[in-house]
Amino acid sequence: MLDDAWWLSTEEVAAFPEEVIRHLREHRRRPITRAAWLAPQAAEAWRTVPVTIVIGRSDSLIPAEQKEWVRTHFDDARIVEGDHFLPLLQPDLVAEVICETFVPAN
Repeated sequence: MLDDAWWLSTEEVAAFPEEVIRHLREHRRRPITRAAWLAPQAAEAWRTVPVTIVIGRSDSLIPAEQKEWVRTHFDDARIVEGDHFLPLLQPDLVAEVICETFVPAN
């Protein structure tokens, strides 16, 4: 069971912009089903499709070894200042990275 009451009252969430907190309160997290979690993976699209990865340097949910693995296995892996909540705390940065991916290469 997801404990939204606890999660939404943490210090980390308190740093989110008010409109983000309001959205999170109005749209509760939903648990993933066991079937979805255990379903076999059909393919790894990241091996054939261009991918940009953005990870916060202070993201405590991604171990340093995994951050290094990402950095060495993806052509466009960016380790930026921030934590696990980059889309919520730094939406402009995330939007900028997304827009950059749509600029045609010369």
